[in-house]
Amino acid sequence: MLTSRRPLNPARAADLIDLLAKIARESNKTFVASIHSTDLAHQQFNGVIELRNGEKQFDLPEAFVSPELLDGLFELEGLVRESVVQE
Repeated sequence: MLTSRRPLNPARAADLIDLLAKIARESNKTFVASIHSTDLAHQQFNGVIELRNGEKQFDLPEAFVSPELLDGLFELEGLVRESVVQE
């Protein structure tokens, strides 16, 4: 298992995930990553699982993970976020 407590340079994150995914495919292993980048999740993975407080909120193919669904991923319970889009 590879773990790191240091933030990954965003410019290198996609390259590292590509490399780890390639190694996993070649060794017939499953590659699981805990990331907080929805862009990387969409670009690099074929499925997204959301866990909140240790409980699974959803487990969907990447194609079914909408921006609306992702909006709530990092919101803190009890806080109301105002929309930045003006109508």
